[in-house]
Amino acid sequence: MLLNRDSIYYFYEGSIDWENIINQNEEYLSIIYKTTNDVVNVNIEWMDSIRVKDKIVAKNKKQLKLLVYESSKTICIFSSSESHIAFAIAQLNNYFQISIQKVKLFELYQNFFIKSLVKNTFKLTSLDIFRASAESFINISVQEIKQHELLTVLTNQTKALVILHEDKDIYFVIDSNSIVSFFDTEESLGIYDVCKRIVKDIV
Repeated sequence: MLLNRDSIYYFYEGSIDWENIINQNEEYLSIIYKTTNDVVNVNIEWMDSIRVKDKIVAKNKKQLKLLVYESSKTICIFSSSESHIAFAIAQLNNYFQISIQKVKLFELYQNFFIKSLVKNTFKLTSLDIFRASAESFINISVQEIKQHELLTVLTNQTKALVILHEDKDIYFVIDSNSIVSFFDTEESLGIYDVCKRIVKDIV
């Protein structure tokens, strides 16, 4: 089960020895992992203290999910919170000697779709663009954009790409911050298929 429908991808260098973290369960931190079909599913839970005047008045349970593709040295973190993502990365750095770099997915798929509106099983269907004259965002189908204007629109005005995984009939969005977002109606297994396809594209 997914806890969040937003995800960010990272490359990592170094090796992860999961034997060093087998069912890590401390008072404030729990890291549980399971390997399925060459993908390591990691769940991280921790307690976040709420302080008032330097006194702990409550503790909130936080959690997020990671997918680790070891063969391609890629990590997908599901979260919409920058602080949660930073915490997860800090824990990985704490237990393993690895370096992590964010994947610029937005730029990557921009370049893919400039050449063709279809990349393997991914099809660009529409764009979220910013209209300065109206100071607002609009969604426009790529079919409404003239071919000779597509390059300019994609590179200068687009803030998000709306993509269809044709084999699975799943829509998802990649915004200009390289955050991949899925709709609430999508099932976890379908989302995992999209994530796996993205990893194949970027390595």
